[in-house]
Amino acid sequence: MGIWFTLAAIHGLGDVTDTSPLANRPKFLEQMIMTLNRSEQMTLMRFVCNAAWGDVEIQDEERQHILKLGEKLGLVEADITQVKQWLKSPPPIDSVDPTAIPARHRDLFIKEMEAIIAADGVVTEDEGELLSLMKDLLVWEEE
Repeated sequence: MGIWFTLAAIHGLGDVTDTSPLANRPKFLEQMIMTLNRSEQMTLMRFVCNAAWGDVEIQDEERQHILKLGEKLGLVEADITQVKQWLKSPPPIDSVDPTAIPARHRDLFIKEMEAIIAADGVVTEDEGELLSLMKDLLVWEEE
C-alpha cells in the first residue's frame, strides 16, 4: 500500500483506488512537481535514486516508481538514460547535496524520497536512517 494511500485512509479522504504513490500524491505536491525546471528535475531524480539505494539494493517497485516519476516529469531521453544508469549504480555522493535543493522544493523532495523508500512496502533501518538524515540536513539548512 502506497504512502499516499495510507495517509488518505488515515485521514478519511475517501476511496483511493490507485494505490501507487504517484497516483495518490497530494494535489499541492502534484502542482509543485510540475513547476520544476530541467535542472531541478534531475536534482530530484538524483535524490530519489539515492534514497532507493539506501538499503544497498533497488527493488523492482522502487525502480518502477522512479521511472514513472521520470515519465511524469516528462524527462528527455538523455535524462531517462542517466536515471537508468543511477538505478544500476548510485549517483556520486557529491552530487547528492541537500544545499542543492531549493528551499521551496524541500518538502517535495522529502515526500518523493519517502514514497520511493516505501514503494516496496518495506522501510529498512538503513533507509529510515538515510531519510532521517536528509530531513535533519534540510531543516538545518533552513535555520
